[in-house]
Amino acid sequence: MEHPALEISGFILKKEFLSTIRFNVLEDTLVLENKKPFPGYFGDNLPDTEEPRSVFLVLQETASPELVGRWIATVKKKEKHTCYGNYAELIIGNEVLSSIRVLGLDCFSRIGELQALLQKEGVKFRKVRTIEQEGLIKVHKTFLLQETEEGKYLDVKDNAKMYFTLSRFISWQDFEAITRQVKNNCRNPVFDAALGGLYRYRGYEDIVRIFSPHQREALMKELPGLYEVVMRHHYNS
Repeated sequence: MEHPALEISGFILKKEFLSTIRFNVLEDTLVLENKKPFPGYFGDNLPDTEEPRSVFLVLQETASPELVGRWIATVKKKEKHTCYGNYAELIIGNEVLSSIRVLGLDCFSRIGELQALLQKEGVKFRKVRTIEQEGLIKVHKTFLLQETEEGKYLDVKDNAKMYFTLSRFISWQDFEAITRQVKNNCRNPVFDAALGGLYRYRGYEDIVRIFSPHQREALMKELPGLYEVVMRHHYNS
């Protein structure tokens, strides 16, 4: 039986290395890239590419998912722009920065153009400075998912991603420790994991996002139960 595709709002929380971009951007504006995504899967073996996989247009003022969504929708309607953007919070050291996360390889040579269009809508960007360090990234987005069993989801747009629910909230620090233990006890340890949340009509769900291009089905069978076992041991020890 084919499972229907569900549009579900939520977010993903992940840690990645962020660095300043100084080309193809508006002068004196802060734009960051993450050229090492999915570090738990690729490690140091990420294929070389001249294009960043995501860029973050850092905003001068605090924004919201609704405000960023409105800006992007307006630009698309007025200028027939095809770039996809959504709201992301960047936690770098003690700073929390609002940003617009932009996806799509076709868009990266047009970042300056997109920034100029956003400026016409009143968007203000932070001034450029050098950033070369890890940061937490909280991306607010709409997922397109198939729920194969209750609390287990496959990503319709990306065959390398799957999601499953957790029985409780866990902090990022605990999540990193728990994921290390899961990898030490799992048959298929080559994957990247991130935290997240889904806003369902039936109630909010804490989730784990798994990235693994070649073993998604095997990990879907193994990881949900293993995470629960390791979580119970982590909090009861």
